[in-house]
Amino acid sequence: MRLILLFIVVIGPFLSGTSLAFESPVDTKATLWMRTGWDLSHDRTLEDRASEREIATLELFWPGKGPFFGKVSLRFDRLSFHDNSEQETDYWVWETYLGLQTNNWEVRVGKQFVRWGKADEISLLDNVNPQDLRQLMYLRLEERKRPSFLILCRRYLGNFTLEALFSPTDEAHERDHFGTDWANFDHLKEAIARNPQVPATLKAWGAGLSAQEEDYGWSLRRSEWGVKLSGTVAQIDFGLSYLEAHSRSPYPFVKYFPIKGFRLTSPTAPLADLLSQMASISISGQTILIGRPRNRFLGFEFETTRGDYGLRGEFLYQTDRVLLREDLTGIRKPSWGYILGVDRTWPGGLYLNLQFLQQRILAWSEGILFEPKLDSSIFFRLSWPALEDRLETRLDASYGLTTRMWYLNPEIIYQVRDNIHLFLGFHFIDGPSDTFLDLYDNNDDFYVGLKVIL
Repeated sequence: MRLILLFIVVIGPFLSGTSLAFESPVDTKATLWMRTGWDLSHDRTLEDRASEREIATLELFWPGKGPFFGKVSLRFDRLSFHDNSEQETDYWVWETYLGLQTNNWEVRVGKQFVRWGKADEISLLDNVNPQDLRQLMYLRLEERKRPSFLILCRRYLGNFTLEALFSPTDEAHERDHFGTDWANFDHLKEAIARNPQVPATLKAWGAGLSAQEEDYGWSLRRSEWGVKLSGTVAQIDFGLSYLEAHSRSPYPFVKYFPIKGFRLTSPTAPLADLLSQMASISISGQTILIGRPRNRFLGFEFETTRGDYGLRGEFLYQTDRVLLREDLTGIRKPSWGYILGVDRTWPGGLYLNLQFLQQRILAWSEGILFEPKLDSSIFFRLSWPALEDRLETRLDASYGLTTRMWYLNPEIIYQVRDNIHLFLGFHFIDGPSDTFLDLYDNNDDFYVGLKVIL
């Protein structure tokens, strides 16, 4: 990474305003994004004290001749966690599709991003694309999303648009199951191996413990599809949508956990729970089976302006929201939720966005981890440009009115040149005992990064 940084610092200024495109019908764009973070506290035996991420994307867009157009993009993504030697490097065919557009129709086939919903960052309706959850909220929503293979059709009808999409494959979030501070089961395997109080039978079980995700591939039976009607009435933009897809929950749907009789009472100390319950549990294998259940999303969205203020909202009903139980198996429950938001930009560029989110789990039952029956929270975004828009101070924050857990992300972005941005900031997480963010409140960090567009 140091060599890459040195190259950009030395060569980057000479490339400002330079496009990779030559005399060609194809428009090109290359983006390099890098970030290094350091933990602010070292209070656990097993933890990742630093992380690095480098993402490089090459895009080629063909405006086409006549009604045809297309895009090809490739992506390199490297994520590494220090102290535990965890590293993942991926090469992706990213957003890549062929399109056909007339005055009234548009059809695209290939890997695409589709944005449903009006809320920022905490949208309930933006469920077409799966996400990269290997660092959870440390990547913003648009950075977490992954393109889906879709057949997308749009019919333009004056002030209205009818949209239909179909995917022949089931999509799933990208997760780590073991070995990182963000993994579903944290550093459980390493904790079992290193703890001298763990009996030999449990050590042998932990050494072979694995997680297996169901993967059905391309199948009409496992396909995903959705329809949406959007339009403008009385200066209000609205959308009605229905999506049938697989789970988009942040929780994995654990179909089978290979310990019977186990009950998680201390989510931040699962090994202590295991040791205290050794006399009453039975081990029945070494494979955690993770499924991909279907879910149905029925949504409504709107956006409008009143004077200097922007107003927006979403409502979602879903039939099979995935949750996690104390025995570490998944459960599905219907739920509904809504978001109401307001934003404003003042003279000088100061921007404020405030959103209120409330969700209710129907048929809620005891033993569900982390999620209360009725949950309310707020999301706050503030940005303030300075130095002729070359310096931006930004703050993202969320607070659980029900759970009292919170997240804070202050950041400063400096535009060195038109195509070079430096940024630095902090991530702060905290939550009361047994809340979802309590699992990650040791992950506070300070980070620096660089973004270059060529």
